[in-house]
Amino acid sequence: MPTITVDLATPLVRSFRTEQLAGLFDLPVEERLAHRLTAEVPGMDEPWTIGAIVGPSGSGKTTLARAAFGDALHTPGDWPSNAALIDALSDAASDCSLKQLTRLLTAVGLSTPLAWLKPYRVLSTGERFRADLARAILRAPSLLVCDEFTSTLDRTVARTASAAITKHLRTTASLTPGLRLVALSCHTDFVPWLSPDWVLDLACSPPQLARGCLRRPDIRLAVRRVPQALWTRFARHHYLSGGLSTAATCYAAFWEGALVAFCAVVATLGHKRCKRITRLVTLPDFQGLGIGPRLAESAAEQQRGQGFRVTITASHPAIVGYCSRSPRWRYVGLKKTGSTRQRLGERAIRCSTGRAVASFEYLGEPVAPGH
Repeated sequence: MPTITVDLATPLVRSFRTEQLAGLFDLPVEERLAHRLTAEVPGMDEPWTIGAIVGPSGSGKTTLARAAFGDALHTPGDWPSNAALIDALSDAASDCSLKQLTRLLTAVGLSTPLAWLKPYRVLSTGERFRADLARAILRAPSLLVCDEFTSTLDRTVARTASAAITKHLRTTASLTPGLRLVALSCHTDFVPWLSPDWVLDLACSPPQLARGCLRRPDIRLAVRRVPQALWTRFARHHYLSGGLSTAATCYAAFWEGALVAFCAVVATLGHKRCKRITRLVTLPDFQGLGIGPRLAESAAEQQRGQGFRVTITASHPAIVGYCSRSPRWRYVGLKKTGSTRQRLGERAIRCSTGRAVASFEYLGEPVAPGH
């Protein structure tokens, strides 16, 4: 493990005013404006995936990281002013397919397809952070060092974004296997959610290095039946039309009292005692934590308890990927051109015609052997 020593010095242009000020407050100018920082930083030859360097502004985080990791320190670049986000990312990684890019955006918690079609400049602060992170990941060969990590974010978004990127880096199905991340920040509230393998705290004297992956706090959701009127808060974030069937049964997920996700279930036309999940939306600030699938399963479990079979048909990579891996869902089939057009009387029913979708049936909790 290398020991890094850096000299932190601020040049002082002496003047009558600066000398007067130093004398007025009895400031030891030479001593306070120059400082030597020595700290142990885990090396690249050691087994770790995520690290964090925290400390107040001016404590030397950036200087230390530059000395320890060199060119890996990420410098945000400009985005095209009017290009769709997906096009801008394609320019940054021309060898990546559309499927890979959407998987990466989903992995960092930017899961709303409509956001992928917008220019970077119109995105929210949280969405911009996730987009910057996705582009930085694409450009990083093996190590990404992010300065001011989550510093511009609402602190709830800082937690959810940190958890999303950790999930991506630690999964075996990551698009960037072997990539390491070092987060620099003056905040510490995000650290349990990032779950780093080591944390270097520059607020201590001397700096303290703590090892051991922290366990991410549990996300405890409250799921309740809700009126259909609540859909208006989610409609603009869904990639289909904003309409909702008047026969839909609606559920919502709440986290720490905040409304975070919405799910609607309707009867399946032509199938007795069968329901399908027709709308599933997680608000942008809370994406990347698996909240949507958990809400879908809770709604499906309640409907299953009433004697209904429950299915879901989706094209979104996050839902398809989750259901494919989960023992609670059974793969039913793939329709490369979507479902056939449906009508209810004289009214056309919005469906998946023209886009590839995968269908799954909810099976419930798997039964343990011997039970």
